[in-house]
Amino acid sequence: MMGKVVLSVDGSEAGHAATEWCVRNLAPGTTVIAVCGISDLAEVVLGLPGFDEPGEHGLKESLNTTWSEPLRRAGLHCVPRLVHHRPMAALLKVVAEERPDAVVIGKGPHRALLDGLTPESPLPLVHRMPCAVVLVPTRPATPARSQGVLDTDDACL
Repeated sequence: MMGKVVLSVDGSEAGHAATEWCVRNLAPGTTVIAVCGISDLAEVVLGLPGFDEPGEHGLKESLNTTWSEPLRRAGLHCVPRLVHHRPMAALLKVVAEERPDAVVIGKGPHRALLDGLTPESPLPLVHRMPCAVVLVPTRPATPARSQGVLDTDDACL
């Protein structure tokens, strides 16, 4: 049983998939540290342009309410964290501080070469984690996968 999980959250489809995974699979009472990273230039993983303090305040409010609410409704102890780093660096920072049992990250469809080269792709991050990593696909596996054949879009699973 997992007692503490770090969750990558944002308004993307991948962030929603990871949050839903936690809601469906974690036992009530589990601590979920919901991390949203923003760069020093205030670029949010959502692709929003830079924002000032009122914008950051709004993001903190969304993290505390909208993004954390499904976790709380599921009986999970949610600890929202807005971290001033790019999203994947923010996850590494919080993992080093919190030492969770697992990290939960949403993952969009496989993008061949870009997944290994893009600094914000979760795949390189997986190899740097000191704990279990759950990559949650944003869409269900293809029927071919259930027959033992991996589709290239599912190869990261």
